[in-house]
Amino acid sequence: MEKIDIETERLAVKGNKEAQLRVFRYYDSYINKFATITKVMPNGKVCSYIDEDRKAEIQYILLESLKNFRGIKQES
Repeated sequence: MEKIDIETERLAVKGNKEAQLRVFRYYDSYINKFATITKVMPNGKVCSYIDEDRKAEIQYILLESLKNFRGIKQES
């Protein structure tokens, strides 16, 4: 996948939905890894699923982190 440029990051932080989707797609495999819940059922079967609430929280934290890391102001 193509690397995300700083202009896309700026647009994502400022609320541009298309830019946010590009950022989220770029980091999707990483986000899914940390949003995955794994449970062992009573019968011993292992069940894994992506917790969508956790995923949304991670995506929010990602945008906030970009803002802080890059020094991007939300309004301009």
